[in-house]
Amino acid sequence: MRLKTWHNVLIIAGALIATAAVPTGALADDITVKASIMVALMRNYLRTLDAPEGTTTTESNPAYKEPAAAPPSPAANVQAPGASAGDWPSYNRTISSERFSPLSQINTKNVGGLKVLCTYDTGEFTSFESGLIMVNNALIGSTEFETFSLNPATCAENWRTIENYPASIIPVNRGVA
Repeated sequence: MRLKTWHNVLIIAGALIATAAVPTGALADDITVKASIMVALMRNYLRTLDAPEGTTTTESNPAYKEPAAAPPSPAANVQAPGASAGDWPSYNRTISSERFSPLSQINTKNVGGLKVLCTYDTGEFTSFESGLIMVNNALIGSTEFETFSLNPATCAENWRTIENYPASIIPVNRGVA
């Protein structure tokens, strides 16, 4: 390793030792958790020092036809630019985090009749903590290494991007934006 890299390692190790050496009293569990996180961060940093650059590959469905952009609708809250009423373009739907859908197809009278129309297998055995988003009639989600787009009416895969990089100690990707 280069001298600068060793310097960074020593700084991280010093911070870890200082964090772990603080008298804990009643906060022993909290300090232990923080120390564990510091060890995990240092481990990931050291594992990736000599790692090769990652690669990205994209698979696409030749039958996929991108939908025409819907005209913007007047919304009571702040929508993302170009988002239509049926879109859910971010974790909280709107820029102002409203989390309210103006759509009315599902209501108290028909909610009991809802059923699963399709499922999608990512082909991975890992945690799934992705907040799915909906943009231009495409459902978009992610796993630790993949981002995918589905047609919500058919569950057909529109496209999938695979990113190849060193794994983390916490194997998760919490969504796309």
